[in-house]
Amino acid sequence: LYKPLDQPPQTYINPMEPPKPDTPTTAEIYSSAFAQTNIISNMIELQNKKSFPDQPNFDLVTSLKARNLWDTPDRENYVGVKSDAELAYRQQRIEKQRHDQDILARSGWAGYGAIAVAGLADPTIFIPFLKGPSLLETAAKSAALVGATVAAEEVVLQQNQETRTAEEGAFSIGAATILGGILGGAIHALHP
Repeated sequence: LYKPLDQPPQTYINPMEPPKPDTPTTAEIYSSAFAQTNIISNMIELQNKKSFPDQPNFDLVTSLKARNLWDTPDRENYVGVKSDAELAYRQQRIEKQRHDQDILARSGWAGYGAIAVAGLADPTIFIPFLKGPSLLETAAKSAALVGATVAAEEVVLQQNQETRTAEEGAFSIGAATILGGILGGAIHALHP
């Protein structure tokens, strides 16, 4: 009466518990980190961004509703779209950016590490090494230079990423300014 199974039994799946997302691979994590935070990666992507001719009689609202995009938080990211081809392209870019954000959110400490590596590959990392006559002056100059540079970088990131918010940009500039001052002062203190 007992017949052995040809395959091992399946693990019980609790229908009340949401499925756990797959752990992102290292390649996915680093790709997402560079796409979201690295200025060089974003400048290259911005240079290769497609442009589309206007489509006569194109109605953005109707097209957004037809694609079920009207009642989404990303609706404002489609402002200025002037053709179905451009709408499809923008939708693809937004989905990719959301996917990158999701990968980084699910990757835990590995995601933070990948973001740090992407930051280290940014040429502005060397600004705090500029040295002034005093610790305070070095820290102030370093903070100002890093803040101004990151503000300029943020312009590129905002232009290239439809899903990047003004709050993310402000946090990035503020954090970079503070860290730039701390690093500049620390480097001056270590190498008087």
